[in-house]
Amino acid sequence: MYRGDGVKRIEWIQKLQDMGFSLTEIKVFLRVWGESATAPKAMATVREIFTDKLRETRETIARLSRLADELSESLAFLEGCRSCDQGQHQRECGGCGRSDHEVPLLVDGIAKR
Repeated sequence: MYRGDGVKRIEWIQKLQDMGFSLTEIKVFLRVWGESATAPKAMATVREIFTDKLRETRETIARLSRLADELSESLAFLEGCRSCDQGQHQRECGGCGRSDHEVPLLVDGIAKR
């Protein structure tokens, strides 16, 4: 349906969307690129945009890594709940004293509602 350059442009747009750019941001990117008077100025703009996106991406990775650690910690804690007495009430969850570990926030938050 599309020819060589069109396919490349679509792949480029998809890659930018994978990186977190919205279609509106891509439109602005193209406008700024088109308004650049010289190639060095255009490339400087692209470098700045990509530098910002790389910083943002690394911050997101760090945040998601912390979340993955919290989920793992919570799941490890919840493994101890498998030995919980069937007659115990959920109000006792998180404060039952059966674990040697501090109750993770993801578990404690639901138990303290």
